[in-house]
Amino acid sequence: MADCRCISIQLTILFSVNTLIHILLIAIGHALIMNPDWVEKVANGRKAEVASALNVSKLDQLHIPEKLWNVIQASPGWFKIP
Repeated sequence: MADCRCISIQLTILFSVNTLIHILLIAIGHALIMNPDWVEKVANGRKAEVASALNVSKLDQLHIPEKLWNVIQASPGWFKIP
C-alpha cells in the first residue's frame, strides 16, 4: 500500500514539474514574440526596453507569421495589444 502512495506522490510531482515547464516555455515564447531580442536587452541591463504589450506599429520588425498573427487576433487577452 505504501508503494502505491509513493508512486502516486511521484506522479503528482512529475505532473507538476511538467506543467511548470510548459508554463515557462509558453511565457518565454510569449516574450520572444513581442521582444525577439529580450534576452540581449535583459543581459545588458536594458530591462526598461522590454515591451509588455504587442506594438502593432512594429509588426514588420517582429516578423510574426501571418497565421500566428491571425491566431493572436482571434484570441483576445492572449497578448496585450494597445
